[in-house]
Amino acid sequence: MPTPNLEIVPVAAAQSQKHVTVNEAFARLDAAAQLTVEDRIRTAPPAAPAHGERYLIAANASAGWAGHEDDIASWDASVQGWIFLTPREGWHVWVIAEQQSVRFNGTSWGPATLGQFGVNATPDAINRFAVSSEAVLLNNSGTSIQAKLNKAGDGDTASILFQSNFKGHAEIGLTGDTDFHFKTSPDGVSFNEALTLDGATGTATFPAPALINGLSVGPELALNLLPDQGRFGGTSNTTAIGASNFILPDYLNAFNDSLIEPHAQFIHNNSTYGGPSGALDPEIDGLLGSIRAPSRRRYGSEWWAIKLTKGTGTNVAETVEGITRHPAIRTVASPLPRAYTVGYYLRVLSGSALVDQDLTSRFARWGADETGNISAGIVLPSDGWVFIERQMTFNAFGFNPAAIEVYLESVGDEALIALPRIVVGHVALDPFLPGPLPNDRCFG
Repeated sequence: MPTPNLEIVPVAAAQSQKHVTVNEAFARLDAAAQLTVEDRIRTAPPAAPAHGERYLIAANASAGWAGHEDDIASWDASVQGWIFLTPREGWHVWVIAEQQSVRFNGTSWGPATLGQFGVNATPDAINRFAVSSEAVLLNNSGTSIQAKLNKAGDGDTASILFQSNFKGHAEIGLTGDTDFHFKTSPDGVSFNEALTLDGATGTATFPAPALINGLSVGPELALNLLPDQGRFGGTSNTTAIGASNFILPDYLNAFNDSLIEPHAQFIHNNSTYGGPSGALDPEIDGLLGSIRAPSRRRYGSEWWAIKLTKGTGTNVAETVEGITRHPAIRTVASPLPRAYTVGYYLRVLSGSALVDQDLTSRFARWGADETGNISAGIVLPSDGWVFIERQMTFNAFGFNPAAIEVYLESVGDEALIALPRIVVGHVALDPFLPGPLPNDRCFG
């Protein structure tokens, strides 16, 4: 009976011409040992094969190879015939033409991949490649080199996790989106976001206040560059609680014949919440309801909201989602820092508004990043009060008149603006700051 793997016929007892059987066995062993084939694309034998030349037979075999698909054919010049080896699961063959190894999986030949591999370590079902070593070197094979971590979808994770005693304490990478995250953990379970780099713009965001030499540089140190703190109560009132007189600031311009006028005032110690000093306008109360707890709505520095009414001018049109709008208000063209952040509360009373954005610097509503989404700049009456944040970048002129720029739809459409703030640098402003952001004049 032939052997089960190479089908070598054993020498029978008292067999004559034993050398024939032994030579055939040697020929099959020579064909099977250190398996190397010329190629694996042929379906018929070559015209003049060399002695010992081997091939991995392709599908649809013909001529002298018919019926031997996936077999290994070795030419034996001594008998002028082919030796055929039928592969078993796990056989490996080096293909000279491709300069790679292939493996038979029991059904077909394919790349010689391994399910698990360990170097001085034991792999498992999750850690299929495991290495235990003092160092790992990945060297280039000519000039450059890249290490790639590819995840299936944007919501998945591609990261590097740094562990101590197999407990994670730091992680960097794409964790749940396409932004680049830096995280730390005290216990390997809960992770703190230290730094995020926006995948679209590269903008760095520090969820927790950054510390430089012990000094916090987070948004809590921001000072409003506006001379009236955005109170619309005059620059002289920045050190006072009261702001009884509305004063239109110099940094805002009506545009396209639009009208800017006072709407209503937040009143300190107001009667709406139990004080003696007067009731709040419903729209002012609505804004307080969005940014303050009920127990905090009675007191605080006074401020005004302005009402903007669209004029008849049609200069600078923007069409978004089929509706054309024109700017009704702009900041003046004055020198500003190379990087600054603008924030304000906007309430549309009629029609619709479009907030200007450049689609590259950060644009957010109530702190949620909407950068690049031009439709996010549309504000409707049904939205109620919306906190708008824009991170502005330096341009060739050294100023940007669109820091606060609101487009309205039709003549007579109305919108309210309250508590504008402009701060140095790109910071994520707190939408729930309960009043005017201080400036350097607040201390006398």
